[in-house]
Amino acid sequence: RALHTTDVKEVEVLLDRAPSRPFRVVGELSGRTIDNSRSIDAMKDRAAGAGLDGIYWIDCSSQRAGRCTAKGYVYTDATTVAAR
Repeated sequence: RALHTTDVKEVEVLLDRAPSRPFRVVGELSGRTIDNSRSIDAMKDRAAGAGLDGIYWIDCSSQRAGRCTAKGYVYTDATTVAAR
């Protein structure tokens, strides 16, 4: 299905757990800025632009600060699919 831009305020950020509703991983994002929180914000912005519902399994364990990765997802339950 085609994804539409999501408001960045609506993008969920789940640091170390998967979403509790049915979802599908649609890609992996990475951020490289001067610190971890800015990298997470950058990934959240990219997720919003791609129409994702959120990012999860965020990993900022690199030896260099500001290098993070996350999985991007969309919900697959009937309520969310109908809204898109």
